[in-house]
Amino acid sequence: MTSSNFIQTCENIHSYTEPKYAELFRLIGRQPDGVHSLVHLRADILKFLPEI
Repeated sequence: MTSSNFIQTCENIHSYTEPKYAELFRLIGRQPDGVHSLVHLRADILKFLPEI
């Protein structure tokens, strides 16, 4: 896989998942402890990303 293909693949994944995650985060934010949960969720996602 060339680096340009890898970048394109990453951009495709981002464009497919971004709307879904935006909706998920919006729904979490409406929960009573949503912001607290969202901060932890984001931290977990950021810890997970370097592994993939």
